[in-house]
Amino acid sequence: MDHNEVIEHALIHIESNLDQPLSLESVANSFNMSKYYFHRLFSAMMGCSLNNYIRSRRLNASQAGN
Repeated sequence: MDHNEVIEHALIHIESNLDQPLSLESVANSFNMSKYYFHRLFSAMMGCSLNNYIRSRRLNASQAGN
């Protein structure tokens, strides 16, 4: 799996589990990557940290539900 595929699958994983506790470690473990490497990869490709992305998605989802 190349870097783009890892991030694409990570985004799908995050969307499918927004209602669950998600951490850098848990998401990285889902892809058998170290949390440090995954963090660098995600931040470089998405332009924000994983935690900021998850927070933003949860806020958007809660606003859409109102």
